[in-house]
Amino acid sequence: MLVIILCICNILCLHTNVVFACPAYLYFKTDLEELKGKREEISLLSYSKKTQSWNFLPLQVDPLNQGGGVLFEDQENMMVNDISVNDRIVFDVDGFGDQADLSSFPCKESAIYRLINYVDNTKYAYLSVCKKDIQKKYSIDNRQKVFYNPDKHFLGSNEYTYFFNPENYLLFDKVLISQKNAKTLSSLNSNITILSDIKNFFTLVFDSDNIESQLENTINGPLGINGSVSFFVRVLFLKLRLSLSTDVSFYRRSAHIPMVLYLPVDATSYLNHGSGIIYNWQLSDSFKKKPTYIQMPRFNKFLFSRLMNNNKDFRKFGLPYCKGSKYCYFSYKVGKDNPFIMQFTILKDLVNAGFFPVYVADVSQFEQLMNWGLADDLESPEEKMELARESGFYFSTSGLSEGNHAWDFWMQLGTGNQKTTNCPYPLILNKVK
Repeated sequence: MLVIILCICNILCLHTNVVFACPAYLYFKTDLEELKGKREEISLLSYSKKTQSWNFLPLQVDPLNQGGGVLFEDQENMMVNDISVNDRIVFDVDGFGDQADLSSFPCKESAIYRLINYVDNTKYAYLSVCKKDIQKKYSIDNRQKVFYNPDKHFLGSNEYTYFFNPENYLLFDKVLISQKNAKTLSSLNSNITILSDIKNFFTLVFDSDNIESQLENTINGPLGINGSVSFFVRVLFLKLRLSLSTDVSFYRRSAHIPMVLYLPVDATSYLNHGSGIIYNWQLSDSFKKKPTYIQMPRFNKFLFSRLMNNNKDFRKFGLPYCKGSKYCYFSYKVGKDNPFIMQFTILKDLVNAGFFPVYVADVSQFEQLMNWGLADDLESPEEKMELARESGFYFSTSGLSEGNHAWDFWMQLGTGNQKTTNCPYPLILNKVK
């Protein structure tokens, strides 16, 4: 019997009272090598001992290319084609049921995989291939859970509404989150600034006015929306495509934004310490009153001195968040009840190079030490006060080597005071036939 534990998990995975904020991911290349059939025939079923019946659960098959990017062209015909080894399956685990005797299993066409909820080990589902004539005998809730309005630049579900900056889809104008049966403003006015302090040369600063990004392609499935984001930077009269790009996925209670940063040169040879990226925003008045839980280094004068003088000293701030030999986990959480959570999963090799999120509680204090010019266009005392209300994440890029550097970013919404797991949701996978 093949048993695979699919869990990038921290200590919260030990709790049984856990909200199902994130979907689970499975990949054919690494997890489901013996599952053969057409994409539209992939089926996820749960069993109820009480009714002695099988139920088909919503499932989304995402066709991917060899690099892991979503394939957007000709989706309708793609679903009738055979599974590709690059494909990904997405599903929620809140519909898992009882452990079953497979003698009554309705699908007989292929291998069968048993999925177990890693958190409590008592909820099961079964993945296989079911012909369309079998599927039609059962009710499957394939209603779309996420909506997108490109004309008004917003996207969301019953749980949240995310309003994009119309000029820059990497940024948001505001985010509304469901709180006590109503959507409440949580965050607003996000910004991004990229600074490259080139050795023996001048400093390049790109802010939100220089950066343009758009959601170029979208696919709406039963679990969520996939989209591709283009990213341009304006330099004088030029419009250059930067190699900071991503496919984004928005689900009912979470969003997945895998990032890739490409450097054409070795930053250690060309950039001074302090070069990097800051992503910042304002919390609404109501959310600023909520408790904040930070699982990452905090920006202060001591960290600043290590950052500017020695990358080996600076990276020591990030290494305590590395669990095991490969990955490091950082998170930001606002609120105890119905919290809003951002989490980063970053390779330890990148953390060793000094690339990891540093929480900035007050952007005006960051500006006083780093002198990036973030307040240069702010004239009135009221505008400068607004900068002090902003918080964010800083990433140092001066220790990175030439080439591609990838990391994972998830946002998720909690429910009540239930615990959350890292994303995607952790599973135990058994091949049982």
